[in-house]
This record gives sequence, C-alpha cells and structure tokens, in this order.
Amino acid sequence: MNVNVSDFDRSLAWYRMLGYELTEELPRIESAEVARAMGFPELAAAGESIERKGAILTHRLDGSTIELVQWIHPFDPTPLWPVPVNHLGIHRTAFSTSDIHGDVATLKAQGLQFVSPVTPCCSGPDSSGSIVAFYDPDGTIVKLVEQPGMTQLLPVLIKLRDLSAD
Repeated sequence: MNVNVSDFDRSLAWYRMLGYELTEELPRIESAEVARAMGFPELAAAGESIERKGAILTHRLDGSTIELVQWIHPFDPTPLWPVPVNHLGIHRTAFSTSDIHGDVATLKAQGLQFVSPVTPCCSGPDSSGSIVAFYDPDGTIVKLVEQPGMTQLLPVLIKLRDLSAD
C-alpha cells in the first residue's frame, strides 16, 4: 500500500505509533524514465526527474508493508475527499484487531481524534463485530475492524496493546 503524505517525518512518527518501522529508504531522485512510468510524461519530455522523500515501513508484528511518500517535485496539495466515504476510488484503509476497545483507548491516550465512537458492524442488528474510524495526519481515513473469526483472513493484524508494552 502506498500513502502519499505532506510531511514525511510527521507521518513516519504517526505510523510508528501503529507498529510500523522504517526498513528501507526510497531513492530521493528518480530519473525522467521513472517519471514517465509514474504518469508524468511532461516531466519526462522535459528531461526532468521526480523528487520525493519516502521509505518502506514494515509492521513489526505481522510484516505488512506501507510505502510512505512525500512528493517534493511535482507536488499536488489537493486535499483528500472529506467524509462521507462514498467517493470513487480507495478512500480508507482498514486494520483488523481482536480488541477494538483496547486499541481505541491506546490511540486516544496518544491523542488521536476519532470520527465516531466504536460502532457495531457489519451484519445487521445482531452484529458481533465493531468498527471505528480516525484520521492520519493528512486526513486519510483509517479504520479498525473487529470481526470475530475474521482476523485470520485479513492481511494486517494490529495489536496496539502489545506495541505499547515496549
């Protein structure tokens, strides 16, 4: 998963709070050929390269990875879509948890603001699962999902209580 951010260092600290560690820095400058491959043909035609500050982050418990990138050139400051989340495209990322209330308490203690309280979800009035959403430093919606039996199916399992023990 790639996450574009406005301030690499601020976002790196934020994702570390979720258990991610910097494992590989990305090259700061990429060639005109790479600019073309990333959808910037006008830069490539002018012989310009792209510049970014970025890294691969790896979750220390489950090994999942995130590519965190701050674009220097070209940079587009257009903000993300606001809530509600009914826009086309990827609008949020979700992490599975086995203790949503414990994780929310851990995150609140670290200053995170939530979109809403933990809410029963996702199979009608008899739901045994729960969801809660919050924002990363740039307004990307991040969601925790607790769905009994589902933690083994999802690629990312965050156990924030385990992380705060270090």
